Parts: sequence; structure tokens; C-alpha cells
Amino acid sequence: MKKKLWLGTLAVMLVFGMAIVGCANLPDESNELNGVWVGIVEDEVWRTGEEFIPCSEFPSCGGFPSCNNCYYYEYEEKIDVFEVEVEFRFNNGNYEMIDDSIPMQKGTYTTSGDKLTFIPTHRYIDESSTICIFLVLDAGMYSKSELKTKAIDILDILLPYFNEMIDDMFSEWTVTFSVNSNTLIIDEENVLTRK
Repeated sequence: MKKKLWLGTLAVMLVFGMAIVGCANLPDESNELNGVWVGIVEDEVWRTGEEFIPCSEFPSCGGFPSCNNCYYYEYEEKIDVFEVEVEFRFNNGNYEMIDDSIPMQKGTYTTSGDKLTFIPTHRYIDESSTICIFLVLDAGMYSKSELKTKAIDILDILLPYFNEMIDDMFSEWTVTFSVNSNTLIIDEENVLTRK
């Protein structure tokens, strides 16, 4: 009797385990993405920041500098849209993204249905990168830990902001995708061709 109960429990655990694994995001085991894909995609440049509003601009406080009604507000605005030649190299769960012949990032990816999730492990940094406002870096690929190690010498007041910026640079991002023979469509509008 105990043997049948144990066997039944084992069977239920096996079925449950297979269901969980079947629902997980796993690397692209079908290999349909493997290879090099190229195309022209639209890219956007956004500016974010904070702006200081002095209390003198608020008539309700009488314009006295000591009234403590001054505040900051954050903003985000699209400042440019342009087309760029992009190349994706997929290889069994690893990817590289190259913009205009410059390797911009690399990492791992997973697929689940029509969702493709990128998990960056390295990002390209050069003198035009926002992060170079705070650090002097040679152009090249950097991991999250390398950038955070270089940030230790930053003023304590800036370190939390800097660490948040690095975390954002390395956050995963998900797009929809479909593959039809030698055509990869990302987010229904970016068409890439197998090279």
C-alpha cells in the first residue's frame, strides 16, 4: 500500500514538474533564431532629466527664497528618431547586437511563445555615452560589475544615481517576434533578413 502511495506521489510530482518546466522561459531550443540577421530599424533618442523650479516663480509664496516651496520635477522627451542598420547574432541562447558596425551589447536571450527577452551582460561605452559624464572610460564593452567597480570613486551623493543608471542599462527587455524562413520580424515593424 505504501509503495503504491509513494509511486502515485512520485508520478504527480513528475507531471507537475514537467508542467512547470514547460512554462518556463528557456533559451531558444528550436534554433530558429540562430544565425546573423540584418536590417534597417527605427531608433529613438530620449532625454530624461530633472529641472529645478525656484519658489520665486510661485506667486503664492511671495517669491521669498526661504519659503521652501522650491521643487524639482523629472521629465522625459523624445528628441530624435532615426534609422540605423542593425545586426543581431543569435547562437543557442546568446546574442550580440551591432549598430552601424559597432558592437553595442551582448548577453543571453530566452523565448516564450512570440516573446523574445534580451538579458544584457555587456554594453558598449564610448565618449558619447551618458555614463561618461561621471567616468573616463576607454571605448569598449563593459559588464555591469565592471562599471560599478569603476564607480566607487564617485562622490557619495552621486553614487546611488549612478548605480540606478547602470541597473537601467542592464535591465532585460522583451519584444514580440516571428520567424518565417529567412525573415525575422521584431515588434511587428522591424524586418530583418537572415544573412
